[in-house]
Amino acid sequence: MIVTSFRAILLLILLVSSTFTSLIFTGAHAATNLVTVTASNNDLITTLHFTNNGENISDISSIILQISQGVNFKSFKSDKGWFGIKSSPNTLTFSSTNPTKPGQSVNFIVKTDQSNPVITWKALNNNNDELGSGEIGTSSTETPSNPNGTPENIPPNKSPGVLDGSSFRVIPSTPRTGTDVRVIGLGFAATANLDLYIGANKINSFTTNDKGNFIITTKIPDDQPVGSVSFFIKDQSGNSKIFSTIIHEALQRNSVNQNIPLTVVADSIYHRGETKTVSGTATPGSTLTITILDSSGKSLTTFTTTADKTGHYSLTRTIAIDAPFGVYTI
Repeated sequence: MIVTSFRAILLLILLVSSTFTSLIFTGAHAATNLVTVTASNNDLITTLHFTNNGENISDISSIILQISQGVNFKSFKSDKGWFGIKSSPNTLTFSSTNPTKPGQSVNFIVKTDQSNPVITWKALNNNNDELGSGEIGTSSTETPSNPNGTPENIPPNKSPGVLDGSSFRVIPSTPRTGTDVRVIGLGFAATANLDLYIGANKINSFTTNDKGNFIITTKIPDDQPVGSVSFFIKDQSGNSKIFSTIIHEALQRNSVNQNIPLTVVADSIYHRGETKTVSGTATPGSTLTITILDSSGKSLTTFTTTADKTGHYSLTRTIAIDAPFGVYTI
């Protein structure tokens, strides 16, 4: 009887131990045929490792992370070349102009307001086709050599420069390629080091003032593609704010030489009653005064005309029927 009870207790212990081990494993690892995801957690910080499996023929170009209602993402950080947007308190969307190819991996570090969250993930290719999705819990890890409990592969937390109430705008709101714009930001952390991006391209770095505000002037690159685009302000921890707008083409510059010489074209002989044209070239848009002088140099009449955008002008007049014969100067 004692032996039977001992065996029953031993069997129960083994079953409980097996169930606990299974829960920890499935919580830290999830895989599909195309994408493998592993995760580790320490307190509020979770590290996720996405691997694009070698048999996949598509690149991973975007990843969506979501946690259940009541749990919020506080901050995040991604590998170089990946950019994140906090579209809601419990949803993060990461995208990249340099997608993760088959056989490659990418890491994300997220901080939540509750420990050991369960995260739903989805991986997409360039056409927004789903490559894999799933729900993954995270196993808590401890590093004995690190008494603070922070995983060694996670850098120490930095004070965020981008806050929940931060905002910025671009003036003009729909700029043109190759032009200067002013970027005005309010409600950021004081004296925070921030970077300004257009899409995946960093175009400026700056520091907020002691009130957490900034005003900077920067240039839209000459080779910036026109169309819809997003400006990002990112801090050193990877937190970001977004401003979406449309980039227009640069204004076409006048290709005509602006230093066009002044010339006059006119007939050498005029007859009474004839209609004649005086023409020539001048600086585009300039106003010209045409004066007719008699043989003694006295001004008889004056006309004005304007050179067009190509630098040409012309003026047509009829010779008076009773005009005196003689030599005239234009």
